[in-house]
Amino acid sequence: MISSSETLQNMERAVRDIRKEEDRLTAVLNSASEEAARLRTERTDIFRSLARMRLDTLRGETVVGELDAAEREALDLLKKAKEEAERLMQRRADAAAAVTAAEGARHSCAAAVEAALHRVDELSEATEARIKTDAAWQEEAARVADAESLADEAAKKATQSETDRDEKRKPYDADPLFVYLWERGYGTSRYKAGSLARYGDTLVADLIAFDRYRPNFWMLNEIPRRLREHANRLEAEAEKARARLEAIERKALEADGILPLEQDLKATRERLLAAEKVLAEAQSALAAIDEEVARSVEGGKDRVFDKAIGVLAQSLAREDLAALHREALATPAPEDERLTARAKELEEAIARADREVAETRATAREVSRRRAELESAREDFRHRGYNDPYGTFSNEQLIAQVIAGIIGGVMRGSDLGRVFHDGYSRRAPRSDPFFGGSQWPGGGGSRRRFGGSFGSGGRIGGGGFKTGGKF
Repeated sequence: MISSSETLQNMERAVRDIRKEEDRLTAVLNSASEEAARLRTERTDIFRSLARMRLDTLRGETVVGELDAAEREALDLLKKAKEEAERLMQRRADAAAAVTAAEGARHSCAAAVEAALHRVDELSEATEARIKTDAAWQEEAARVADAESLADEAAKKATQSETDRDEKRKPYDADPLFVYLWERGYGTSRYKAGSLARYGDTLVADLIAFDRYRPNFWMLNEIPRRLREHANRLEAEAEKARARLEAIERKALEADGILPLEQDLKATRERLLAAEKVLAEAQSALAAIDEEVARSVEGGKDRVFDKAIGVLAQSLAREDLAALHREALATPAPEDERLTARAKELEEAIARADREVAETRATAREVSRRRAELESAREDFRHRGYNDPYGTFSNEQLIAQVIAGIIGGVMRGSDLGRVFHDGYSRRAPRSDPFFGGSQWPGGGGSRRRFGGSFGSGGRIGGGGFKTGGKF
């Protein structure tokens, strides 16, 4: 068994752990991209040396100058890329720290609300035990029971009468001529028609014996209506009796000191709502930075590291450099051999670096997807009201296994949602949740509106205590 609050904290810790892995992969990707650019820069140096050695002065200076320009542009881009990456990662680290702090503040506020609820519950339980020995309460409780019993019986009779009416009126409803005359109010004071229409309606009425069947149909509808009105009157009387009983209970609660506890509960709830707002804003800010990081990881023409690599790759793809390389291979001098051998090593190293960039990018993309799955499950957890202060889960180990499965990439957020649904339950408060009219969250207004007679308890408000739809 694990509480809802602990379950939520476990999910948040898992999200933080995934984020750490994302940050590590982003750093590896940036480092690998920088290394791929550095290797191309070194290869550029080799071609610059070959150009100086093998080309005439004019051609050599032209090639060397163009290579120098490409290298300077690439180095400037690399410097800019590194600075941008560092700033982006620092912004994400700061935003993640703000979310962690806001989560901690929210959990502290939630714990304060739970403690305040416990104090209200404890006092209500004691007052309830005391007041039930009071003669005035016992008399009023008996009146409530009698009134509700009468209201229940009347409601049953009204419902049965309505069911019988619906069945017995089918032949009438199936006769379009009868329905026509009935809807026009034929035979009653509300019937209005000209002489010609009245003559025609009279012929129709005589044809189907409307005057003989109309009283029966009227009684068929009137009896259920009157029975329902009677049931509603009795229910209103029962509601008045419940209100009188709750007034006695409320007076006893106030005499025992419930007011300061309720005020404290209200204040803690307001602080929780404020903490929820701060957390939502922090998460929104972090999500925006996550999108920037995702675009950076994806790469392409807008990624500065990729721009630098592209500049160098384009400069090395020149046809005259390819011809120069082929010539150096065909007629090697001692220095040529050293340079061409190093060029071959660099070509292989560049290929390895490019593969590392591609593989790291794919891994980072997958880890980001897993984190999004877990965050989606976390938001669904709140949306469904599972973070109720009375909420618990009976399948703690299974929850931990599914969270691990999401982190491992073999399960989805929807799997965790189903596990939550299967294992969730809401423990009952110690006191009757309807005692005294339920002026505090966790109770539930009228006993009758929430089903059952006095003392039936039940799930509060159809979904438990919530703050702003989230806690």
